[in-house]
Amino acid sequence: MSKPKSKNPAPAVAEKIASPSPQTAAYVPTPAERAAIGAHVQRRQRQKPAPGIKLTPLPGGAREIEVDHPEPDLGHHLLREALGTTSGQFVGGLLLQLGNASGTGNTRADEESINFMLATIRGIEPRDEVEAMLGAQMAAVHIATMAMTGMLINSPTLPQQDSAQQALNKLARTFTGQMEALKRYRSSSQQTVTVEHVHIHQGGQAVVGNVTHQGGVAQIAGDQPHASQPTRIEHARGTQMPRQIEAERAAVPGTSGAGQEGLPDARRPRRRS
Repeated sequence: MSKPKSKNPAPAVAEKIASPSPQTAAYVPTPAERAAIGAHVQRRQRQKPAPGIKLTPLPGGAREIEVDHPEPDLGHHLLREALGTTSGQFVGGLLLQLGNASGTGNTRADEESINFMLATIRGIEPRDEVEAMLGAQMAAVHIATMAMTGMLINSPTLPQQDSAQQALNKLARTFTGQMEALKRYRSSSQQTVTVEHVHIHQGGQAVVGNVTHQGGVAQIAGDQPHASQPTRIEHARGTQMPRQIEAERAAVPGTSGAGQEGLPDARRPRRRS
């Protein structure tokens, strides 16, 4: 007789009840972060609005540099204002030069590199075309400096490291010189002289007010009504101050200490008795 087959109990199916995941609490910025965000917003509000650029493909593999703005005419005006110029020819030429500087070797112009250089120029807030050109040169030199830094780090041989190091040092000095040139160009031509102590001698005259020098002519500016017009300061002729040797001439006592008269002046002719 065959034994009856034992019935195996059905495997227990564990039902997994998905517990609701706790909701992530919203991040609360710290006071320092709130202050930094507020300063960033104010800084962006003070900066002049300006669009970037985009590269549009053309037939034949070329690409055209265009202003990335819904209204191209408005975008060109904003870009001119940000670059400190009113000339469309200047903006076009500068963008073309930035495109040439953004490519290395056979590499075509890089859209991100051009926008980076434009952001650098806008960051210095140029007041005219000269400052915009200096900003463009500074941006290009910075890109070359960083590229040379990578070459120095990845140079496999010592001669290549020496060559990259020399080029890197020259580029770094060039960038510093460009910053100094921009600072000198922006500095005012007027020189203000602050007088801390005034000593007035006999026959002299004093001037009260802020004295500046322009073109070799001293001018007085102040709250006085008569100082509304530039005033020339001329040398005040007065009585001649006595020479020290004449003012200090006195009787020289003799050995006895009395009855001695002053020494005769060596310049005067003596009278013969």
